[in-house]
Amino acid sequence: MKKRTSKGLFGNKLLIEKKKNIFKGMNVIIIEDEKPSARRLQRMLKSLDVEAETMLHSVEESIEWFENNEHPDLIFLDIQLSDGLSFEIFEAIDINSAVIFTTAYDEYALQAFKLNSIDYLLKPIDDDDLKIAVEKFIDSTACPICSSVWIFVI
Repeated sequence: MKKRTSKGLFGNKLLIEKKKNIFKGMNVIIIEDEKPSARRLQRMLKSLDVEAETMLHSVEESIEWFENNEHPDLIFLDIQLSDGLSFEIFEAIDINSAVIFTTAYDEYALQAFKLNSIDYLLKPIDDDDLKIAVEKFIDSTACPICSSVWIFVI
């Protein structure tokens, strides 16, 4: 059996081949109040074949979006937004989506991991750290599409 490495359980080549199929049709959103940071993250995700079409920029906008849309499979979430902390979204709406936090503040890590958190990335986000976080999501059971594609033998 292969050892788990930062390249993922199945190794880089297979992961890259499978990733396109896994993320096709998946709903991924970014919640980030700084639009240049949101666009940078979107470009970084695109380089990993992850499409994040929806970008939200405030607590209020996010709550309204969640009330009127099907919840995403994965959320990339900044903590400090222009109108409050993103934790307020979870207080207003029951969200079961997987979350990867993207923030400049490390003091919220404990609170973040009490939610459906896959990872906690500090800004500026490193390409390798983002890739590892996405691989954690792929390896997790939080993704119904992923769990139907991957078979784990232990």
